[in-house]
Amino acid sequence: MEHDRRRWLANAAMSGAVFGLASVSPSSIAAPITANNLITVGVGGDFLSIQDAINSVTDASSKNPYLIDVLPGVYIDAGFSMKSYVSVCGRERNAVQLILDDASNIIIADNATLSNMTLKFSGSSAALISRRSLTDFNLEDVNFEVNGSGAAFLSKSYIQRAVMRDINIVTQGVGLILNGGNLFIHDIDIHLVTSAQDNLHCAIHLNRSHCRVYVFGGKIGTGYGHPPPSDSGPVVGVFAAANTRGRIELHGIWSICRNNGRAKYANCVRVESDQLRARMHGGYFQAEGSNPDTVVNLGKGEIVNYGARIRNYRGGNVYSSNQIGLSRFTDADNDKRLRHGHGGLLLCDASNGPFTLLLPAGWLIETEQYIFKKTDNSPNSVTIRAGANQTIEGSRKHLLSKQYDTLHLRLGGDVWYIV
Repeated sequence: MEHDRRRWLANAAMSGAVFGLASVSPSSIAAPITANNLITVGVGGDFLSIQDAINSVTDASSKNPYLIDVLPGVYIDAGFSMKSYVSVCGRERNAVQLILDDASNIIIADNATLSNMTLKFSGSSAALISRRSLTDFNLEDVNFEVNGSGAAFLSKSYIQRAVMRDINIVTQGVGLILNGGNLFIHDIDIHLVTSAQDNLHCAIHLNRSHCRVYVFGGKIGTGYGHPPPSDSGPVVGVFAAANTRGRIELHGIWSICRNNGRAKYANCVRVESDQLRARMHGGYFQAEGSNPDTVVNLGKGEIVNYGARIRNYRGGNVYSSNQIGLSRFTDADNDKRLRHGHGGLLLCDASNGPFTLLLPAGWLIETEQYIFKKTDNSPNSVTIRAGANQTIEGSRKHLLSKQYDTLHLRLGGDVWYIV
Protein backbone atom coordinates (compact mmCIF):
# COMPACT_ATOMS: atom_id res chain seq x y z
CA MET A 1 0.00 0.00 0.00
CA GLU A 2 1.46 3.31 -1.09
CA HIS A 3 0.95 6.30 1.23
CA ASP A 4 1.69 9.37 -0.92
CA ARG A 5 1.94 11.83 1.93
CA ARG A 6 4.38 9.63 3.83
CA ARG A 7 6.43 9.01 0.70
CA TRP A 8 6.67 12.78 0.06
CA LEU A 9 7.85 13.39 3.65
CA ALA A 10 10.39 10.61 3.36
CA ASN A 11 11.84 11.97 0.10
CA ALA A 12 11.94 15.48 1.54
CA ALA A 13 13.69 14.26 4.69
CA MET A 14 16.24 12.30 2.67
CA SER A 15 17.12 15.42 0.68
CA GLY A 16 17.39 17.55 3.81
CA ALA A 17 14.78 19.95 2.41
CA VAL A 18 12.42 20.04 5.40
CA PHE A 19 12.64 20.55 9.13
CA GLY A 20 16.14 22.01 8.82
CA LEU A 21 17.78 18.58 8.71
CA ALA A 22 20.31 19.44 5.98
CA SER A 23 22.84 20.55 8.58
CA VAL A 24 22.43 17.52 10.84
CA SER A 25 24.92 14.68 10.71
CA PRO A 26 23.37 11.60 9.00
CA SER A 27 24.41 9.42 11.93
CA SER A 28 22.19 11.44 14.30
CA ILE A 29 18.85 10.93 12.55
CA ALA A 30 16.56 7.93 12.22
CA ALA A 31 16.45 5.75 9.17
CA PRO A 32 14.26 6.99 6.27
CA ILE A 33 10.55 6.21 6.59
CA THR A 34 10.13 4.92 3.06
CA ALA A 35 8.83 1.62 4.44
CA ASN A 36 5.70 3.46 5.65
CA ASN A 37 5.84 1.80 9.08
CA LEU A 38 3.99 4.74 10.62
CA ILE A 39 0.35 4.95 9.50
CA THR A 40 -2.10 7.57 10.70
CA VAL A 41 -5.84 7.14 11.24
CA GLY A 42 -8.45 9.90 11.48
CA VAL A 43 -9.41 13.08 9.70
CA GLY A 44 -6.38 14.12 7.69
CA GLY A 45 -4.66 10.77 8.19
CA ASP A 46 -3.86 7.93 5.84
CA PHE A 47 -7.08 6.09 6.73
CA LEU A 48 -10.37 6.88 8.47
CA SER A 49 -10.69 3.37 9.95
CA ILE A 50 -8.25 1.61 12.28
CA GLN A 51 -9.14 -1.73 10.71
CA ASP A 52 -8.39 -0.42 7.21
CA ALA A 53 -5.01 0.80 8.44
CA ILE A 54 -4.21 -2.60 9.95
CA ASN A 55 -5.39 -4.41 6.80
CA SER A 56 -2.95 -2.35 4.73
CA VAL A 57 -0.02 -3.97 6.56
CA THR A 58 1.13 -7.22 4.95
CA ASP A 59 4.79 -7.50 5.91
CA ALA A 60 4.94 -6.86 9.68
CA SER A 61 7.52 -8.88 11.60
CA SER A 62 9.85 -8.67 14.59
CA LYS A 63 12.36 -6.85 12.35
CA ASN A 64 9.71 -4.77 10.60
CA PRO A 65 7.15 -3.58 13.20
CA TYR A 66 4.40 -1.06 12.43
CA LEU A 67 2.66 1.65 14.43
CA ILE A 68 -0.92 2.79 13.80
CA ASP A 69 -1.12 6.40 15.05
CA VAL A 70 -4.76 7.27 15.91
CA LEU A 71 -5.51 10.99 15.71
CA PRO A 72 -7.89 12.71 18.20
CA GLY A 73 -11.58 12.03 17.68
CA VAL A 74 -14.57 9.87 18.57
CA TYR A 75 -14.68 6.65 16.53
CA ILE A 76 -18.08 4.90 16.30
CA ASP A 77 -18.31 1.11 15.83
CA ALA A 78 -14.54 1.17 16.12
CA GLY A 79 -13.82 -2.51 16.71
CA PHE A 80 -10.87 -4.09 14.95
CA SER A 81 -8.63 -7.16 14.89
CA MET A 82 -4.98 -6.53 15.65
CA LYS A 83 -2.03 -8.15 13.90
CA SER A 84 1.26 -9.32 15.34
CA TYR A 85 3.93 -6.62 15.35
CA VAL A 86 1.36 -3.94 14.51
CA SER A 87 0.75 -1.67 17.52
CA VAL A 88 -2.12 0.81 17.83
CA CYS A 89 -1.51 4.03 19.76
CA GLY A 90 -3.77 7.04 20.30
CA ARG A 91 -2.40 10.55 20.58
CA GLU A 92 -3.79 10.97 24.15
CA ARG A 93 -6.04 8.72 26.20
CA ASN A 94 -8.87 11.24 26.67
CA ALA A 95 -8.66 12.71 23.16
CA VAL A 96 -9.08 9.37 21.37
CA GLN A 97 -12.37 7.60 22.16
CA LEU A 98 -13.50 4.31 20.62
CA ILE A 99 -17.19 3.33 20.91
CA LEU A 100 -17.60 -0.46 21.09
CA ASP A 101 -20.35 -3.06 21.62
CA ASP A 102 -20.94 -6.80 21.31
CA ALA A 103 -20.74 -6.55 17.50
CA SER A 104 -17.70 -4.30 17.58
CA ASN A 105 -14.85 -5.52 19.83
CA ILE A 106 -11.10 -5.24 19.74
CA ILE A 107 -9.38 -8.59 19.16
CA ILE A 108 -5.80 -8.58 20.39
CA ALA A 109 -2.75 -10.32 18.89
CA ASP A 110 0.76 -11.47 19.82
CA ASN A 111 3.68 -9.07 20.06
CA ALA A 112 1.61 -5.90 19.86
CA THR A 113 0.68 -2.92 22.03
CA LEU A 114 -2.58 -1.03 22.47
CA SER A 115 -2.17 2.33 24.21
CA ASN A 116 -3.27 5.93 24.86
CA MET A 117 -7.04 5.85 24.33
CA THR A 118 -10.46 5.49 25.95
CA LEU A 119 -12.64 2.46 25.17
CA LYS A 120 -16.38 2.86 25.82
CA PHE A 121 -18.11 -0.51 25.69
CA SER A 122 -21.79 -1.49 26.03
CA GLY A 123 -22.84 -5.13 26.06
CA SER A 124 -22.39 -8.55 27.62
CA SER A 125 -19.08 -9.67 26.05
CA ALA A 126 -15.96 -7.49 26.41
CA ALA A 127 -14.27 -4.44 24.96
CA LEU A 128 -10.93 -6.23 24.55
CA ILE A 129 -10.85 -9.95 23.73
CA SER A 130 -8.13 -12.57 23.35
CA ARG A 131 -9.74 -15.37 21.33
CA ARG A 132 -6.73 -17.70 21.15
CA SER A 133 -3.53 -18.46 22.99
CA LEU A 134 -1.00 -15.69 22.52
CA THR A 135 2.30 -14.31 23.80
CA ASP A 136 3.61 -10.82 24.58
CA PHE A 137 0.72 -8.36 24.50
CA ASN A 138 0.98 -4.92 26.13
CA LEU A 139 -1.85 -2.66 27.22
CA GLU A 140 -0.75 0.80 28.36
CA ASP A 141 -2.43 4.09 29.37
CA VAL A 142 -5.99 3.03 28.53
CA ASN A 143 -9.34 4.02 30.06
CA PHE A 144 -12.31 1.64 29.98
CA GLU A 145 -15.97 2.50 30.53
CA VAL A 146 -18.15 -0.63 30.60
CA ASN A 147 -21.95 -0.32 30.58
CA GLY A 148 -23.81 -3.60 31.05
CA SER A 149 -22.74 -6.98 32.34
CA GLY A 150 -19.68 -7.31 30.08
CA ALA A 151 -15.99 -6.90 30.85
CA ALA A 152 -13.17 -4.57 29.96
CA PHE A 153 -10.82 -7.46 29.11
CA LEU A 154 -11.59 -11.14 28.40
CA SER A 155 -9.05 -13.84 27.63
CA LYS A 156 -10.82 -16.87 26.22
CA SER A 157 -7.62 -18.90 26.12
CA TYR A 158 -4.14 -19.01 27.66
CA ILE A 159 -2.09 -15.82 27.48
CA GLN A 160 1.64 -15.71 28.11
CA ARG A 161 3.61 -12.65 29.27
CA ALA A 162 0.76 -10.18 28.96
CA VAL A 163 1.46 -6.81 30.60
CA MET A 164 -0.91 -4.00 31.61
CA ARG A 165 0.33 -0.58 32.77
CA ASP A 166 -1.56 2.46 34.05
CA ILE A 167 -5.09 1.21 33.37
CA ASN A 168 -8.34 2.77 34.61
CA ILE A 169 -11.58 0.75 34.46
CA VAL A 170 -15.06 1.91 35.45
CA THR A 171 -17.42 -1.05 35.02
CA GLN A 172 -21.00 -2.09 35.69
CA GLY A 173 -19.94 -5.66 34.99
CA VAL A 174 -16.43 -7.11 35.33
CA GLY A 175 -12.99 -5.59 35.02
CA LEU A 176 -10.75 -8.47 33.86
CA ILE A 177 -11.66 -12.11 33.11
CA LEU A 178 -8.73 -14.49 32.78
CA ASN A 179 -9.13 -18.05 31.50
CA GLY A 180 -5.56 -19.13 32.15
CA GLY A 181 -2.17 -17.56 31.65
CA ASN A 182 0.40 -15.13 33.02
CA LEU A 183 -0.63 -11.51 33.50
CA PHE A 184 1.48 -8.71 35.01
CA ILE A 185 -0.42 -5.58 36.04
CA HIS A 186 1.26 -2.32 37.09
CA ASP A 187 -0.95 0.46 38.55
CA ILE A 188 -4.58 -0.38 37.85
CA ASP A 189 -7.79 1.21 39.15
CA ILE A 190 -10.94 -0.90 38.77
CA HIS A 191 -14.10 0.81 40.00
CA LEU A 192 -17.30 -1.24 40.32
CA VAL A 193 -20.24 1.12 39.83
CA THR A 194 -24.05 0.96 39.99
CA SER A 195 -25.45 -1.76 37.76
CA ALA A 196 -28.47 -3.33 39.54
CA GLN A 197 -27.59 -6.81 38.24
CA ASP A 198 -28.00 -10.26 39.74
CA ASN A 199 -24.82 -11.89 38.41
CA LEU A 200 -21.28 -11.61 39.77
CA HIS A 201 -19.97 -8.05 39.79
CA CYS A 202 -16.22 -8.17 40.27
CA ALA A 203 -12.93 -6.49 39.41
CA ILE A 204 -10.69 -9.49 38.59
CA HIS A 205 -12.26 -12.87 37.77
CA LEU A 206 -9.97 -15.91 37.52
CA ASN A 207 -12.27 -18.27 35.72
CA ARG A 208 -10.51 -21.54 34.90
CA SER A 209 -7.24 -23.34 34.17
CA HIS A 210 -3.82 -22.29 35.42
CA CYS A 211 -3.46 -18.58 36.24
CA ARG A 212 -0.54 -16.53 37.50
CA VAL A 213 -1.51 -12.91 38.06
CA TYR A 214 0.75 -10.28 39.63
CA VAL A 215 -0.77 -6.91 40.52
CA PHE A 216 1.53 -4.08 41.60
CA GLY A 217 -0.27 -1.04 43.00
CA GLY A 218 -3.73 0.37 42.47
CA LYS A 219 -7.34 0.33 43.67
CA ILE A 220 -9.81 -2.53 43.24
CA GLY A 221 -13.50 -2.55 44.20
CA THR A 222 -16.21 -0.02 44.79
CA GLY A 223 -14.11 2.53 46.64
CA TYR A 224 -15.29 6.06 47.15
CA GLY A 225 -16.02 8.82 44.67
CA HIS A 226 -18.18 6.58 42.49
CA PRO A 227 -21.80 5.48 43.04
CA PRO A 228 -21.74 2.17 44.94
CA PRO A 229 -23.35 -0.86 43.29
CA SER A 230 -27.02 -1.53 43.98
CA ASP A 231 -26.92 -5.16 42.82
CA SER A 232 -28.91 -8.00 44.30
CA GLY A 233 -25.97 -10.27 43.39
CA PRO A 234 -22.48 -10.53 44.91
CA VAL A 235 -19.80 -7.84 44.72
CA VAL A 236 -16.18 -9.09 44.81
CA GLY A 237 -12.77 -7.52 44.23
CA VAL A 238 -10.83 -10.67 43.27
CA PHE A 239 -12.79 -13.86 42.57
CA ALA A 240 -11.12 -17.25 42.00
CA ALA A 241 -13.61 -19.80 40.65
CA ALA A 242 -13.65 -23.43 41.79
CA ASN A 243 -11.93 -24.71 38.63
CA THR A 244 -9.00 -22.29 38.89
CA ARG A 245 -5.46 -23.15 39.90
CA GLY A 246 -2.27 -21.13 40.22
CA ARG A 247 -1.85 -17.89 42.16
CA ILE A 248 -2.63 -14.21 42.34
CA GLU A 249 -0.23 -11.82 44.08
CA LEU A 250 -1.56 -8.44 45.23
CA HIS A 251 1.12 -5.88 46.09
CA GLY A 252 0.12 -2.60 47.72
CA ILE A 253 -3.56 -2.80 46.73
CA TRP A 254 -6.26 -0.59 48.28
CA SER A 255 -9.62 -2.37 48.13
CA ILE A 256 -13.06 -1.58 49.50
CA CYS A 257 -16.02 -3.67 48.31
CA ARG A 258 -19.51 -2.64 49.44
CA ASN A 259 -23.08 -2.91 48.31
CA ASN A 260 -25.16 -0.90 50.79
CA GLY A 261 -26.42 -4.13 52.35
CA ARG A 262 -28.09 -5.44 49.19
CA ALA A 263 -25.57 -7.97 47.92
CA LYS A 264 -25.63 -11.70 48.53
CA TYR A 265 -22.10 -11.15 49.74
CA ALA A 266 -19.41 -8.49 49.48
CA ASN A 267 -15.76 -9.65 49.56
CA CYS A 268 -12.43 -8.11 48.61
CA VAL A 269 -10.83 -11.52 47.95
CA ARG A 270 -12.88 -14.70 47.49
CA VAL A 271 -11.28 -18.10 46.76
CA GLU A 272 -13.53 -21.02 45.84
CA SER A 273 -10.70 -23.15 44.46
CA ASP A 274 -8.75 -25.97 46.10
CA GLN A 275 -5.63 -25.24 44.04
CA LEU A 276 -5.14 -21.48 44.07
CA ARG A 277 -3.02 -19.26 46.30
CA ALA A 278 -3.96 -15.65 46.89
CA ARG A 279 -1.27 -13.55 48.54
CA MET A 280 -1.62 -9.99 49.82
CA HIS A 281 1.59 -8.02 50.25
CA GLY A 282 0.75 -4.84 52.15
CA GLY A 283 -2.23 -2.69 51.25
CA TYR A 284 -5.68 -2.31 52.78
CA PHE A 285 -8.79 -4.50 52.36
CA GLN A 286 -12.29 -3.85 53.74
CA ALA A 287 -15.73 -5.25 52.84
CA GLU A 288 -19.09 -3.67 53.65
CA GLY A 289 -22.57 -5.05 52.96
CA SER A 290 -25.09 -7.63 54.08
CA ASN A 291 -22.34 -10.28 54.37
CA PRO A 292 -19.19 -8.17 54.67
CA ASP A 293 -16.44 -10.80 54.87
CA THR A 294 -13.33 -9.11 53.54
CA VAL A 295 -11.32 -12.27 52.82
CA VAL A 296 -13.12 -15.57 52.20
CA ASN A 297 -11.65 -18.99 51.46
CA LEU A 298 -14.30 -21.59 50.70
CA GLY A 299 -12.35 -23.92 48.42
CA LYS A 300 -9.56 -24.62 50.95
CA GLY A 301 -6.91 -23.20 48.67
CA GLU A 302 -4.59 -20.72 50.35
CA ILE A 303 -4.95 -17.08 51.25
CA VAL A 304 -1.73 -15.70 52.76
CA ASN A 305 -1.40 -12.21 54.19
CA TYR A 306 2.01 -10.54 54.23
CA GLY A 307 1.40 -7.36 56.17
CA ALA A 308 -1.86 -6.12 54.65
CA ARG A 309 -4.49 -4.55 56.88
CA ILE A 310 -7.60 -6.71 56.58
CA ARG A 311 -10.90 -5.98 58.25
CA ASN A 312 -12.13 -9.56 58.75
CA TYR A 313 -11.82 -13.16 57.57
CA ARG A 314 -14.02 -16.17 56.89
CA GLY A 315 -13.29 -19.75 55.89
CA GLY A 316 -10.27 -21.95 56.50
CA ASN A 317 -6.67 -21.55 55.42
CA VAL A 318 -6.30 -17.80 55.81
CA TYR A 319 -2.72 -17.32 56.97
CA SER A 320 -0.15 -14.64 57.67
CA SER A 321 3.59 -14.46 58.15
CA ASN A 322 3.16 -11.31 60.22
CA GLN A 323 0.77 -12.37 63.00
CA ILE A 324 -2.22 -10.95 61.15
CA GLY A 325 -3.85 -14.07 59.70
CA LEU A 326 -6.62 -16.08 61.30
CA SER A 327 -7.41 -19.75 60.70
CA ARG A 328 -9.41 -22.45 62.43
CA PHE A 329 -8.64 -26.15 62.96
CA THR A 330 -10.64 -29.15 64.23
CA ASP A 331 -10.13 -32.92 64.51
CA ALA A 332 -10.78 -33.06 60.75
CA ASP A 333 -7.32 -31.47 60.38
CA ASN A 334 -5.52 -34.18 62.35
CA ASP A 335 -1.87 -34.57 61.27
CA LYS A 336 -2.11 -31.54 58.99
CA ARG A 337 1.29 -30.02 58.28
CA LEU A 338 1.32 -26.27 58.22
CA ARG A 339 3.29 -24.52 55.49
CA HIS A 340 5.73 -21.67 55.84
CA GLY A 341 3.97 -18.34 55.89
CA HIS A 342 0.91 -19.73 57.69
CA GLY A 343 1.49 -17.64 60.78
CA GLY A 344 -1.02 -15.62 62.74
CA LEU A 345 -3.74 -16.69 65.16
CA LEU A 346 -4.66 -20.38 64.88
CA LEU A 347 -7.85 -21.28 66.74
CA CYS A 348 -8.09 -24.97 67.64
CA ASP A 349 -11.44 -26.58 68.46
CA ALA A 350 -11.06 -30.12 69.88
CA SER A 351 -14.68 -30.48 71.00
CA ASN A 352 -15.21 -33.41 68.58
CA GLY A 353 -11.93 -35.15 69.38
CA PRO A 354 -8.22 -34.62 69.97
CA PHE A 355 -5.92 -33.84 67.05
CA THR A 356 -2.34 -33.00 66.14
CA LEU A 357 -0.95 -30.14 64.04
CA LEU A 358 2.54 -30.42 62.53
CA LEU A 359 4.76 -27.37 62.40
CA PRO A 360 6.24 -26.67 58.94
CA ALA A 361 9.48 -28.31 57.90
CA GLY A 362 11.99 -27.51 55.18
CA TRP A 363 12.67 -23.98 53.97
CA LEU A 364 11.49 -21.38 56.47
CA ILE A 365 12.02 -17.74 57.25
CA GLU A 366 13.47 -17.07 60.69
CA THR A 367 11.21 -15.15 63.12
CA GLU A 368 8.04 -16.68 61.61
CA GLN A 369 5.48 -16.96 64.36
CA TYR A 370 2.37 -18.90 65.26
CA ILE A 371 -0.14 -18.31 68.05
CA PHE A 372 -2.12 -21.47 68.86
CA LYS A 373 -5.16 -21.23 71.14
CA LYS A 374 -7.50 -24.03 72.27
CA THR A 375 -11.02 -22.59 72.15
CA ASP A 376 -13.22 -25.43 73.52
CA ASN A 377 -13.73 -26.62 77.11
CA SER A 378 -13.63 -30.35 76.35
CA PRO A 379 -11.01 -32.68 77.91
CA ASN A 380 -9.56 -33.39 74.45
CA SER A 381 -6.04 -32.12 73.82
CA VAL A 382 -4.46 -30.38 70.86
CA THR A 383 -0.89 -31.49 70.13
CA ILE A 384 1.57 -29.21 68.37
CA ARG A 385 4.47 -31.26 66.99
CA ALA A 386 7.81 -29.93 65.71
CA GLY A 387 9.03 -30.75 62.22
CA ALA A 388 12.05 -32.85 61.31
CA ASN A 389 15.28 -31.69 62.98
CA GLN A 390 13.35 -29.11 64.98
CA THR A 391 12.31 -28.78 68.59
CA ILE A 392 9.96 -26.68 70.66
CA GLU A 393 12.54 -25.49 73.18
CA GLY A 394 14.05 -28.98 73.40
CA SER A 395 10.80 -30.97 73.12
CA ARG A 396 9.27 -32.63 70.10
CA LYS A 397 5.71 -31.63 70.99
CA HIS A 398 3.57 -29.37 73.12
CA LEU A 399 0.03 -30.02 74.42
CA LEU A 400 -2.87 -27.59 74.77
CA SER A 401 -5.14 -29.25 77.35
CA LYS A 402 -7.44 -26.59 78.79
CA GLN A 403 -9.75 -24.04 77.27
CA TYR A 404 -7.84 -20.91 76.19
CA ASP A 405 -4.45 -22.56 76.60
CA THR A 406 -2.09 -20.62 74.32
CA LEU A 407 1.19 -21.44 72.64
CA HIS A 408 3.01 -18.53 71.00
CA LEU A 409 5.99 -19.72 68.92
CA ARG A 410 8.71 -17.86 67.05
CA LEU A 411 11.31 -19.60 64.92
CA GLY A 412 15.05 -19.12 65.49
CA GLY A 413 17.27 -21.52 63.56
CA ASP A 414 15.95 -25.03 64.22
CA VAL A 415 14.25 -24.11 67.48
CA TRP A 416 10.70 -22.87 67.97
CA TYR A 417 10.87 -20.54 70.97
CA ILE A 418 7.91 -20.01 73.27
CA VAL A 419 7.31 -16.28 73.79
